[in-house]
Amino acid sequence: MALALAAGLLGVAGLAPGAQGQVQSMPAVASPDGPPVHHHHHGAHNHEVGPAGRSYDLRWIDAMVQHHTGALRMSEYVFDIGVPGVGALAKEIWRDQAQEIKAMGQWRKAWYPDAPVYPVALAPGGDPDSMGGLIRMTDAQIAAIALVNQAQIATRNVHDFQDCGIRILNPWLPS
Repeated sequence: MALALAAGLLGVAGLAPGAQGQVQSMPAVASPDGPPVHHHHHGAHNHEVGPAGRSYDLRWIDAMVQHHTGALRMSEYVFDIGVPGVGALAKEIWRDQAQEIKAMGQWRKAWYPDAPVYPVALAPGGDPDSMGGLIRMTDAQIAAIALVNQAQIATRNVHDFQDCGIRILNPWLPS
């Protein structure tokens, strides 16, 4: 739980189109002019979303939304905990992560209006410069994101994740 809360504190730095790897402040509302065009090398970054290309930011956004959603859901567990400061910290994490998820959704719609509505990943051997090179992000990929980040999965779909070696939260069950 402490790792998850710490991960939530890290958040994501806002990235303007074409600014991969450059840290900037997170805007409340993004209004980019068009899809990002990248000429940057990403070898120094370990985002685990595949090689650079025109779909890189889309893949990164979809992976980060999964990651941030986990932090958001886990923080809900300690909203009303009795330890001084923990509940307030959890609410701050929730607020910040929700704002970042919203901003990433706005970027996704503005930069990639023709992208599918579901989270995507690069297909094995897929072209990182083409929407045709993308596939629906699988449960296994979502589980891998959780494993790499030592995070918990928040889902109703407990069955598909129960043997993955990750912590699972079903927030839709009564407590």
